[in-house]
Amino acid sequence: MNLTYEKKEAMTYIGYHTEIKPEEGYVKCPEFWDKAYNERYARLWQTMKPETLVEKALLANGIGMFAICTESENGFAY
Repeated sequence: MNLTYEKKEAMTYIGYHTEIKPEEGYVKCPEFWDKAYNERYARLWQTMKPETLVEKALLANGIGMFAICTESENGFAY
């Protein structure tokens, strides 16, 4: 795999957060994705008909699902 790093201006991210211990990562990360998709995205992405203000914002701003991990005191913030 060839990696390329590019310098970008600062960005602001919004989303959902959980703290995960390193030894639980292989279990907790997939659980987090499944829960987020099923609770927040599944119906919306299947119908593309927002029913709430959050769903309207998701569609209007092209907000999808992605992960950002940072180290935290007890493991990592996901």
